[in-house]
Amino acid sequence: MIDSMKERMMQEAMGQITPSETPVAQAFAHAIASIEARQMAAITRLAEAADVDEAAVGHLDAGAREEQLLGLADALADDRMEDWWLDEVAAGHLDDPDRAADYLGMDREAWVDQIATWGENYRQAAPDHVEGMTDAQIADLHVRETFGIPLREFTREVVDWTRGEAVEGVLAGNLSSTTSSIHRVAAELED
Repeated sequence: MIDSMKERMMQEAMGQITPSETPVAQAFAHAIASIEARQMAAITRLAEAADVDEAAVGHLDAGAREEQLLGLADALADDRMEDWWLDEVAAGHLDDPDRAADYLGMDREAWVDQIATWGENYRQAAPDHVEGMTDAQIADLHVRETFGIPLREFTREVVDWTRGEAVEGVLAGNLSSTTSSIHRVAAELED
């Protein structure tokens, strides 16, 4: 009885902690953001020196990156990763991220059904506009008009979304980008 009360009290106390307000989380976020900013500046300098413009990764606002990392920690702790991702990540490249929530992490069968439904709806509403188009082509048209990206990208980024991959993308995205840039510069210098 006492052990279960202690456990419940600990769980309640943990629920009251906001990760972004803890000194440890703030220190980690600051360190990661600072390292990433220095790496991105260095690879951009290298790319410019090697005259490989496509390898330049640009400048990172370390303060904004710290806020992003702390926001991610809070979203994970509050179990609101999906909403956070739509607001903070998807909003950067989707025209209507709130509307995309219905498709976030959708299972494959439901997605196939959705594509077929769009095909049927467009054929009924605007048959001349979609004449001769497949369901996939109609879905691509719809997704481009609604979200501003091609169907393939929408499927990869939204429909196939998983919490783990989303977290990894936020945490390791800048490191992956700088690694790719290093390889591009190396390939150019090897030629």
